[in-house]
Amino acid sequence: MLTENTTILCPVSSRAEPMEIDLKSILLAEIRQDEVATVTPGKSPELLAAFNRSWRELHALYTQLTVEKNNAVKLVEQRRALLILEEVPKLLDAKGLKSNDANREAVIILDEEFQRRQDVADQIEAVLEYIKGKMKSFDNAFSSVKKILGGSGEYSQYRNEHLSGTTETPVKSGFGKPKY
Repeated sequence: MLTENTTILCPVSSRAEPMEIDLKSILLAEIRQDEVATVTPGKSPELLAAFNRSWRELHALYTQLTVEKNNAVKLVEQRRALLILEEVPKLLDAKGLKSNDANREAVIILDEEFQRRQDVADQIEAVLEYIKGKMKSFDNAFSSVKKILGGSGEYSQYRNEHLSGTTETPVKSGFGKPKY
């Protein structure tokens, strides 16, 4: 995983060149997470939408990278199988070594193609963990805004008396005795 400013270059097994992941919009939305500390009822719907939009974008990326990781793991396992069935016996015989778990594993670990494939799978896994952390951050920010505003789904200026600047809760039409 190579990060350049707002871009991650993630190797993938499906093509020679790495996948370029632009996180500029995500990073801008992450800065907005600081607004949770000063959220107002008027600003909350837009802030919730921004957090949700970023989470959806990250989730789509996470899904795409999960497919890439699964493909990379399959390629690692295919290389391992090929080595065990064809290459390991030849190499162990040529070196006069016994065929046991330690020797077979040593041959597999020293194989350059196996290492390359494993590195791709590991780097994809690292990017997935990075993305998962960002998704959790947006989920936490979204939940925090909802909790601050009462969490019932009604994000109006009347929902939380402490945030609206008044201690009186306005009566909604059709409920209770009107205050004049």
